[in-house]
Amino acid sequence: MLPARHQANAERLWLGLEQLGIQLYVPSAYRLPTLTTVRVPAEVNEADLRHRLLETYNIEIAGGLGVLEGKVLRIGLMEYSSQLENVVLLLGAMKEIPKPSVRGEKRDDLHEDHIRTARAKGLREQVVI
Repeated sequence: MLPARHQANAERLWLGLEQLGIQLYVPSAYRLPTLTTVRVPAEVNEADLRHRLLETYNIEIAGGLGVLEGKVLRIGLMEYSSQLENVVLLLGAMKEIPKPSVRGEKRDDLHEDHIRTARAKGLREQVVI
């Protein structure tokens, strides 16, 4: 049986993603608290998005496999990754990355702010979600 935090963090993630206008792939009745799959909008390059999450925020998430390659993201909330801080960091990154105005120095400043925040909370440099 999973700790209660897995369900609570998954529900926070699902709500936050929906509030950002990101469509969840799996209907709520069938979702797993340890793995969230979201649709990637057609105009977004999924591999580029994952690369930017990793390079800018030190967040690593997986892409789709098989027929879903390039169409979905797979976000794991397992064991250590299932922390409120990680959910908040990912939601903040997902909110900022698609904005075309976040470029150059501003993006570097955001990156440094997120790294300082993560360090202050005792998180490792590389947060794997």
